Amino acid sequence: MVVLGLLLVFGYLNGCLGDDQVKVTEAEAVEIARAEIDFEPTEVSTKFGRSGFGARPVWAVLFLVLSTDPDDPDGFEHRAVVEIDATNGSVNDVRVDQGSDSD
Repeated sequence: MVVLGLLLVFGYLNGCLGDDQVKVTEAEAVEIARAEIDFEPTEVSTKFGRSGFGARPVWAVLFLVLSTDPDDPDGFEHRAVVEIDATNGSVNDVRVDQGSDSD
C-alpha cells in the first residue's frame, strides 16, 4: 500500500509540476529543426509524440532527399531526424544519415 501511495503521489506531483503544455506548433518545430541541417530537403514530415521519463511532448521532424540512383529506388542521399521539445522549442536530438555512395 505504501508503494502504491508513493506512486500515486509522485505521479500527481509530476503531472502538476511538470511543464507538459504544447506551446510549439508543428510549423514552428519545422523551422527550428531546419536550422539544424545543412542540406535542402525534398521531403519533410513531422510526428508528434512523447519522450523521456516525464513523457514530455516532442515533435520529430524528418528531412529527406531521396536517391536518384535507379539501382537504389528506396535509398536516400540525405536524411535527418530532429527532435524538438514541444513545450519550449529546444532541440533535444539531431540524427543525420548520409546515403550510401554507389561508386
